[in-house]
Amino acid sequence: MHKITLLILAFTLALSGCGGGGGGAGGGANAQAMGDLTLIVTDGVIENYQQALLTVTAITLIGDDGKQTKVLNEPFTLDLLSLRNVSEVLAKGRFPAGTYSKIRLMVARIELNKLNAAGDVIDTDVPKLPANGKVDLNPRSPFVIRENRHTYVEIDVDLDQSIKVIQTGNGPGDVPCAVELVRTGGIGTFPAPRFINSSADMDSAELLPGQVQVVDQINWCGGFSPNIIGCASVPGNSLVVVRFNPALEGILWLHEFGHNKGRNHRNDPNAVMAPSIGATRTHVNAVECAAYEVP
Repeated sequence: MHKITLLILAFTLALSGCGGGGGGAGGGANAQAMGDLTLIVTDGVIENYQQALLTVTAITLIGDDGKQTKVLNEPFTLDLLSLRNVSEVLAKGRFPAGTYSKIRLMVARIELNKLNAAGDVIDTDVPKLPANGKVDLNPRSPFVIRENRHTYVEIDVDLDQSIKVIQTGNGPGDVPCAVELVRTGGIGTFPAPRFINSSADMDSAELLPGQVQVVDQINWCGGFSPNIIGCASVPGNSLVVVRFNPALEGILWLHEFGHNKGRNHRNDPNAVMAPSIGATRTHVNAVECAAYEVP
C-alpha cells in the first residue's frame, strides 16, 4: 500500500470591530496605547474523519513595523471538527494599539482520527507540517487594534481544502512511495492573469512567486483547448490549476507536480500520470516515485 499525503493549511481571516472609546492607531504598535483583541476560530467539515486535533504552541501578532507581540505562549489542543457551525475563543486580552499585517501560529501537531461507533480511535493520520509548523496568516489588508476599542478576528480553518489523503492498494506497476507534498510559505493573491488564454498568459503565471498558481480558467496549455483543469511545464518550477472536485484535487496537484518533475503522461488507466484525472488514477511507478522524491 502506498500513501500520499497532501497537506495545505488553508485559513481565512474575518475582521470586525466594535466598542466605545476614542483614539486611533498609528503605523506601528504603540506600547502606550492599548486596545482589546479577541481571536476566534471556526471550522467546517472534512470527509472521512471524525476528529481533527490541532495543537498550537504560540500565537504572535506581527505589526507592519515588524514588531512581534505574543498573544499566547501556552500550548493548547482543540478538536476543529467540534467547531462545525460554532466558534471558540482562542485568546483575548489587551494588546498594543497599532496596525498589524500578520498573525503567526506555531502548530505542533495535526492529528486526524477515525472513530468507531463507541467513540474509540480506530485509525490515525498525522500529516507532516510545513515550515516546521510555522503558519503565517496574511489578511488581504492590515488590521488595526484601536486604542480603547475592541477588535474581533475570526480564523476559519478550512480543513476540507487543507488536507487531502490519497490511499490505494497495490496494483500492477504500483510501488510503495512515501511522498508528502506540503505547502511552505504563505498563500497570496494576484490580480492577473486569472484566465489563461495564451502562451503569454501562461508565461506570466509561471513567473509569479510560488510553485502553485490557482486561476479561474485555463484555455491554453501548449495550444488552445477550452476548460483545462491543470497545466505545468515539463520540467519546470510552476504549475497552474483551477479549483476542481475536492475529492480529486490532491490527484490533480500531484499529477501537475509530476510534470514539473519531468514526467510525461503514460497510458495506464490507473496512473496518477494518466492523460486525465480520475478517482482510481492513483498508481505511481518506480520512475515517478524517484522523481517525486528529488527535492
